[in-house]
Amino acid sequence: MFSIYDLGGLNLWAPFYFQDAPTGDPRESSRLLPVDILEDNQSIQLWAYLPGAGKTDFNVEVDHNTYELRIRGERKNPSQGGALYFRKQEMEHGIFERRFTLSKELDVDNISASYEDGVLKIKIPRLQKITKVVSVM
Repeated sequence: MFSIYDLGGLNLWAPFYFQDAPTGDPRESSRLLPVDILEDNQSIQLWAYLPGAGKTDFNVEVDHNTYELRIRGERKNPSQGGALYFRKQEMEHGIFERRFTLSKELDVDNISASYEDGVLKIKIPRLQKITKVVSVM
């Protein structure tokens, strides 16, 4: 079964766990970039919600040495530098970064991503388990 733990209950054997940045306060970054994580037998998917963002407002990076998936970007405030001002504001704005440490049982060489209708979908396939028979001489 797939599990996610915050750093307080970190389980290094879980296929996936998350840590937030830059402040480390999970309430801060998760408000700017909420995510859902789904799984099946073939892959794990991460859906990040970025309403109103364009493809150039964020980037996705994978570090093959540390098995870390990183999503960084900025949700721009539409009233900056203009004549508009907010009477009421519920949407968070600012720089965000979310980091997800992946398990070695995931195939980081074949990660794919798509972005449509404000949802970034990242698909990470599971490695195929290969059983090798060794003959003893």
